[in-house]
This record gives sequence, structure tokens and C-alpha cells, in this order.
Amino acid sequence: MLVGCIYRRNGRIDATSPINTLQHITVSHSNIVLAGDFNSNILHEKHLVDHMMSLGLSVCNSTIPTHFTSSSSTLLDLFFIDRQDKVLFHDQLSAEQYSRHDLIYLSYNFHLDSILVPSTFPDFNSINYSELLEATLQVEWNHIYAITSVDDQVLFLESNLVNLFENHVPIKTVRNHKSCPWLTPQIKSLMNQRNIAYLRWKSYKTPEYLSPYKSLRNMVIKNIRAEKTKHFENKFSGSINSKQKWSQIKRMNAVPTKNRAVDIADLNLNEINCSFVNFDTPNFLAIPTPVHSPNTVNPNTCFYFHGVDQYDVLQAILSVKSNAVGLNKVHPTFLKALLPIVLPYITYIFNNFLSSSDYPSSWKQATVVPVSKPSGGLRPIAVLGAVH
Repeated sequence: MLVGCIYRRNGRIDATSPINTLQHITVSHSNIVLAGDFNSNILHEKHLVDHMMSLGLSVCNSTIPTHFTSSSSTLLDLFFIDRQDKVLFHDQLSAEQYSRHDLIYLSYNFHLDSILVPSTFPDFNSINYSELLEATLQVEWNHIYAITSVDDQVLFLESNLVNLFENHVPIKTVRNHKSCPWLTPQIKSLMNQRNIAYLRWKSYKTPEYLSPYKSLRNMVIKNIRAEKTKHFENKFSGSINSKQKWSQIKRMNAVPTKNRAVDIADLNLNEINCSFVNFDTPNFLAIPTPVHSPNTVNPNTCFYFHGVDQYDVLQAILSVKSNAVGLNKVHPTFLKALLPIVLPYITYIFNNFLSSSDYPSSWKQATVVPVSKPSGGLRPIAVLGAVH
């Protein structure tokens, strides 16, 4: 949609230049509304109207003067539009307290499509697994055994996984437009009539306009309820089991989701940090009072780590149900697909840092997502990487 305001100081100014400018602008737009004081009395002069017609624009208010002096009444304040059928209502109001011009206004039937941020997700169904397998086998995974630093081992593993993911997993983009199939053409026509009646009542505030508006409003509500009921009765009338019914209900977003993540753009990050830092947490580092003599040690009360085998690591990774991606950008589903190849190397890294007591630095970091609590306030949720 293109909305513009134009002021022509006097009628002697050549209109060719602004017309040429408008020609370049309007060619790439639809739903054009140009308003302003054109200083051309179209009740007697047709040059401006002809120029605008060449651009596909027609005048909306073409009969009632808008400028008044002691000796004349002229039509100088105009609306030029490209779609007369979209004009729901137009009128003018006297503004004699501060101007000789009337105030002109209109209501335009323009529906802006929902501006939704496209959601993207990895399309694992479209992966060429033969190419992925070939590329995975070409990686020198054995190089991990020659790396001495645990941090460098983790970096080598995760960087290769991310590289394989970016090169072989297509990203799918979808736009979920809200659909209202129960809004039939007849209902939309009634809604249009209701809107026009409401604008008339809002402009004049008289009972003669209020009654038609209420009547149309109630008619629209009644028809929407009836069509909506019919729509859902047809949707769930088939012989489908309860699982399929609940799947359809969830796809329609009819089930409220609890603890949704909060939009960061609407929050003060400093306040969030202060809130999370000041949480009352138990002191896990406090040294407990020994219950035995320092000269005697009970081996049954000693805490120690033991090595893990590939089965342990496999069970741990497969038990992860979340698909959240952490800072390392390794997708859990993608990692599980490559486990037959990379499992020995992940196991080696785990045993390496368990035996050396050198936990990878990158695994000490997490993406913290603030989630609203039912009782108010925010709860910090730490999203870890797929491996750790």
C-alpha cells in the first residue's frame, strides 16, 4: 500500500514534475491513496484529474467544495486512489475555527496480511544420505587421538559435525498463515457492511446510524458462530481415533502452551541478568562435616569416576528427547544419525576428560532462555549442547 500527502502551494506551479515523480513511484504499488491540497478547483478545471487518470488514479471526492471564502467555494482538497471499490466511506468536516479548508477523511478497506517471521527448520527428510555418508567417512576422525588438549578435541569434533550439517542438511522455510475457512464470501460481505455502518455511526453519533450498525454486528456474530460450528463438526465427524483428534487440535493451536519462552526484544536484559544472578541457590560447594576419623577412610563412601564404554554413551545420547540446539550448533537429531561413525570418538573424549579431570571449556557454557512462570517472573532455562 502507498499513502502520500501532497501540497501544491498555488495553481500556477507546473504539475508536470510531480506527475513524473508519481509515475515512477506508483508503477510498483497497488492500493494507492494520495491526499492533499492540490490547489486546482476540479469543479471547473480537469487538467489535474486527466493527469492523474494517466497514472490509473481517480478522484474520490469530486462533488462537494472543500475550500470556502467570502466570495467563492472551490474543491481543492482531494483524494486520488487507484481502487474505488476499496473505499468504504468518505466525508468532510468543517474546520472553520482554524482554516478555510474542510477536513476530508476516508476509510479504506485494506487488509494487511499477517507479517509473520518465517520459521526455518532442518529438513531431515530431504537429506541425501549416501552423499552425507561419503562426506562423513572422508573426515580424518582418527586425528582426535593425536590431539592432546580436550578443548581441541571437542572443537575438532563439533566443527566437523557443524560443517557436515551445513553442507548436507537442507533448511526448509515455512510461513504459517492463520486460516479462517468459516469466513464465507457472504460473511465477508456482511462484515464489510458492518464496518461501513460503524464508521457512519462513529462519525455522526446519532441513533439512526447506531441501530443499523448493531443489527449488522449481531448478524455477523451469529453467522460466524454457525459457520464455525459447522466447520469443526465436519472436521471431527470422521472415524478417527483420539490420538489423531488431539493432533488436529494441536495443529490448530487450540491447546494453550505453558511456559512459553519470552520475546527477548520486549525485556530489559540487565534486569534479567540481575534476577538470575540473585537467585537463592544452595551452596553445593560447601564442605560437609566429616563423620569419620581423618585417620580412617571407608572405601564405600569414596566418590570416584569410572570410564564409560560406547554402549553407555549411546544410551545417554539416545535418551535425549529435546531437539534444542546449543551454542555448539550441533543438532541432536543429526548427531544421532552419525552415531555409527562418530560414537567411538565421542566415547574417547568422555574418557579423556574423566581421566584427566579437564572438563571442556566450551561445555561450561549454555544458552539461557528466560521462560515465564505461572506465578509471575522468569525462570532461566539453560540449553546445553547436543553432546554434553
